[in-house]
Amino acid sequence: SRGMKLFFGSGKAAEPAPVAPTDAIMKNKEAIETLEKRHNFLEKKVEMQQKVAAEKAKAGDKRGAMMALKQKKMLTQEEVWELDDRLAVLKEKLAK
Repeated sequence: SRGMKLFFGSGKAAEPAPVAPTDAIMKNKEAIETLEKRHNFLEKKVEMQQKVAAEKAKAGDKRGAMMALKQKKMLTQEEVWELDDRLAVLKEKLAK
């Protein structure tokens, strides 16, 4: 019978304990704070890539400048916008 439980489980799944509203609010606030820190970090990285691109272009390193701009574009498109969306959802949840 033990072998069957390994493959098919033990029947009913345990229901997770209900989360207190104050705990949920605190977790959302912590998540927002973490996302804001990540957002600020990524913005600094984007600014740094812009500076690197300008320096490399000034030095005549066209390829290096293009790579820095591509890195900047990737950071901007993928991560910063994704973080903005997550922040908006979390803040909306808190507003309710």
